[in-house]
Amino acid sequence: MTAQARIHTVLARALQPRRPLTVSQWCDEHMRLSTKGSSKAGRWVTDRNPPLREPMDNMSARSPVHDQACMFPIQFGKSQIATNSIAYWMDYAPAPIMYALPGEASMNKWVNQKLNPMIEVCKAVRKALSSTASRDSSNQRTFKDFAGGQLYVEHMGSPQRLKSTTVKNLVVDEIDEAPQVLLTGDDPVKMLDGRTSSFPTTYKRL
Repeated sequence: MTAQARIHTVLARALQPRRPLTVSQWCDEHMRLSTKGSSKAGRWVTDRNPPLREPMDNMSARSPVHDQACMFPIQFGKSQIATNSIAYWMDYAPAPIMYALPGEASMNKWVNQKLNPMIEVCKAVRKALSSTASRDSSNQRTFKDFAGGQLYVEHMGSPQRLKSTTVKNLVVDEIDEAPQVLLTGDDPVKMLDGRTSSFPTTYKRL
């Protein structure tokens, strides 16, 4: 996408009237599940897993909720709440996003099993991306540039990168497996919470 075309895309998205949508409503319209990451591939239907509706909708643009912690049984859909929220933000409420995991292995697993398959099958997210070319600097394995924001995928073994990034929306997965103290001596939870300090009234942390 050329610089001029990207500017036109951003302006069009900013000026286009949008009806209010929650995360679950957006997902019911646009989200698709890949065979690579789900046993129920195809269109996402929130009613198939009703307990996920409220935590997803708390991450909606108009929700007054800023901070949310989710504790679910294994294979109940916790990671899907995060993936769905990220897809919603990228298309409907664009802003800088960070997805943080404890280590490099868990980060690579999420990219391979959740992020890349979601981009492949979700047209709305793919359309929002500045580029889908693998050699483009705006479309790296752990960095995605899209109209109105960026997605940073980080792990806590690289605290310097965490420190240098400011985002509006922060998702931290498997926080119980994070080290109590990072290599820099920082508390991981406090440092991650600080990533949203530039958005004191509009941030979302999951």
